[in-house]
Amino acid sequence: MTADDLIPGREPSGLTRAELLRRSALAAGVVTTGGLLAACSGGGGGTAAASVPSADRAPLATTWQISNWPHFIDTASDGTHPTVTAFDSRYDTDTVYTEDITSNEAAATRYASMLAEGQDIGQDAIVLSDWMAYQWIHAGYAQRLDPALLPHVNSLRIPPLRRRPIDPHDEFLIPWQAGLTGVIYDPAKTNGELSRLNDLFDPLFPGKITLLDNMRDTLGLVLMAMHVAPESASPDEAKAAADKIRTELVEPGKVLRFAGGDYVDDLVQGKVAAAFGWSTDYERLVEAKPDLLFMIPNEGSLIWSDDILIPLAAQHPQNVHRFADYYYTPSTAAELTRAVRYTTPLAGTKSALTRAHPTDPLLTDDVTSPMQRVARLIFLQGRALKLAHVFRGLTPAQENQFTDIFATAKG
Repeated sequence: MTADDLIPGREPSGLTRAELLRRSALAAGVVTTGGLLAACSGGGGGTAAASVPSADRAPLATTWQISNWPHFIDTASDGTHPTVTAFDSRYDTDTVYTEDITSNEAAATRYASMLAEGQDIGQDAIVLSDWMAYQWIHAGYAQRLDPALLPHVNSLRIPPLRRRPIDPHDEFLIPWQAGLTGVIYDPAKTNGELSRLNDLFDPLFPGKITLLDNMRDTLGLVLMAMHVAPESASPDEAKAAADKIRTELVEPGKVLRFAGGDYVDDLVQGKVAAAFGWSTDYERLVEAKPDLLFMIPNEGSLIWSDDILIPLAAQHPQNVHRFADYYYTPSTAAELTRAVRYTTPLAGTKSALTRAHPTDPLLTDDVTSPMQRVARLIFLQGRALKLAHVFRGLTPAQENQFTDIFATAKG
């Protein structure tokens, strides 16, 4: 494979952080002639470099590098990252932490030729959205993890982020942060609280709806409304979901539009009764309009994540393992969660936050407070954990197929 085999997508601009992470050029309806990462090895997950040494024989490199999204870590007023500083001090290493991932497509394009030739891309770890991370795995561009070096990751990772279709044996990916896709609505405009996705398809549903211009989010929720598992949905099932959207929502005029991150404006301005939306936007939404509710539907919500991946020829995988496991200690995860307000991928974070920052607004005991509703989306437990589903992994060819199917939903 050469760099020409990667078709760069439209670069997002002026988008919310949630949309930067969720939105892909393909999902937004950009027609391409090929996949972003065409598998060169025949697919099925890349063969890794030699296994990382066991924990007691894994000295850390003096310097190593990780590439992440902007604003996805705790940051002090001087621009440093306190948790990274603490990690380096504890393990006597120097982490070169860069925030240069602004598009999954751009990252794939940037490194395509080097990855295809089995070269070190200069990053020991990279954080990618789950769907793109799967395509790197499928193309053979990811090193296998050594579970012996990840005791906290293995024991504390929340159930919905284990054994996902994109990484069935948890061999390649470590969730960094996560979020939910559900329905955000104004109970004053829906004549009360909602509990089911199918409430939106009721012909008597009052008001209009905004759907997300993202294939996985919108098709995923509607598949669950049809009691189809998004983890394994077939093209025929995706087509049935697209038909349902078109015939029951779009053609009857119930959909205001398919939106990106600006769906929040429709809610705040009262243009719609409900919108498919992301939990990562909910805190700022209720700051503007406290009565808005986030529904985790009885049929299920989608959980998505941004994952640490070790590129195939990375030179310092032992540092990556130690770093990831360090961030899976609840005390460190609490500092990260306090800063970024995404769904934490590990259990025990809320208790650690309570010990370290007992006055954090997320810890309010006031059942009427919007912040308590926000907290339930950050610290998943009980019903929210059981109802969280992930979308299946798609190869580049399947990505194009599902994107074409989604386009038919818009009429």
